[in-house]
Order: sequence, then structure tokens, then C-alpha cells
Amino acid sequence: MTRRLRPPARGFAPALRAVYLASVPRLGSLQRLLVVARKELDLPDATPHTLRHSFATHMIEGGASLHTVQHLLGHANIATTEIYLHMTHQSEQQALKLMEGLCEGLPR
Repeated sequence: MTRRLRPPARGFAPALRAVYLASVPRLGSLQRLLVVARKELDLPDATPHTLRHSFATHMIEGGASLHTVQHLLGHANIATTEIYLHMTHQSEQQALKLMEGLCEGLPR
């Protein structure tokens, strides 16, 4: 069994370091990297799943085939990957609303 470590407690006063380490659950190495990066860059919460989801969405929005994304994510069923098509459709709808708002009041 692999021992899971807590993220380093950089940036904390020595008195608070023990409290910080006690409050953070044991995490895998990628999760530790995310915790440290979020703290140092003052970013909102992100998980490995968030990164995976963003990767798939950007791939499909960028024109990658659904089968390519399915293979990269390791999905056995294409229906699992098709969820990202819905996200792309939402992005298109948001872009159309933005363009309509920007063009509002312009002569036609």
C-alpha cells in the first residue's frame, strides 16, 4: 500500500503549520500539487477530475473527434464521452447570446 502524504505547509507561521497539516486530509501526489499550486497562485478549488473534465471539453471544442477523446479518457462506452458534447452545445449557446448582446442596437 502506498503511503499518502499531506501537502507541504509552506507560507504558514510555524505555530500554524501543525494546525494546517492536521486539517488537510491525506492526499495523492497530484492532489498535493493542486493544493500547493492553488495556494501559491490564489486559484479557486480544482481537483484532478476538474482538470480531466476541462481537458475533454477543450479537446472537443477544439475539434477533436469524440472517439479520440473517448480513447484519451479511457471510456469504455462512447455514451460516457458524449456528455462533453452537451457542454460544447452550452458554450455555443453562450457565445450566441454574447454576440446578440454585442450587436444589439447596431444598424442591420
